[in-house]
Amino acid sequence: EVLIFSPSKSEGCVPLDVGFRNISFPTDSSYRFVWHFSDGKTDSGYQVLHRFERAGRYGLRMEVTSPLGCYGERDFFDVIEASDPPVASWSVDRQDVSTANPEVHLRDLSQGTVGRSWIIDGNEHFFDEDLVYAFGDTGIHKIQLIAVDRFLCTDTLETTIRVYLEVHFYLPNAFTPNGDGKNDAFGPVGSLNAFGQYGMTIYDRWGTK
Repeated sequence: EVLIFSPSKSEGCVPLDVGFRNISFPTDSSYRFVWHFSDGKTDSGYQVLHRFERAGRYGLRMEVTSPLGCYGERDFFDVIEASDPPVASWSVDRQDVSTANPEVHLRDLSQGTVGRSWIIDGNEHFFDEDLVYAFGDTGIHKIQLIAVDRFLCTDTLETTIRVYLEVHFYLPNAFTPNGDGKNDAFGPVGSLNAFGQYGMTIYDRWGTK
């Protein structure tokens, strides 16, 4: 009397797997069910699992035959909407940075998404559309962008950033502590933040420490 079914989902991104469960009345497993999907594929069974490979709106024809040979059919239109998955896109202003200026500017340029996740070296997570990140150590660092659409489908981009040690260090060999405001103090100058510590030993002109 009633030909109807219940899909496990009505929308999502391809490849989209949808379960179709028969809830027609009155029927049971002794009935024969044939499912003709509008993507050209056919399946049979009391309940079936169908995969939609391409984006589009899909319907189906449901055919039911009783154990006594009674036959019924019904067409359903625009039951399933399958969408293309997201395509991640980004901009990374530079991939070689120094310890003197360790910041990189990351921007999510993905279209048709509802959010994103930046992952730095596999353990730091950020969710900003625009992210400025400063690396704290030298080496090769990995950055991932995971773009997410409304169906929670994802696409991932990955790159590496090289952080190198930039040292500008100068230690003069003389100074003039005469109080004139010029070269009165002796010590190193430069990017001292690149050093954890340093030491200095003074010798006289005869080599005595």
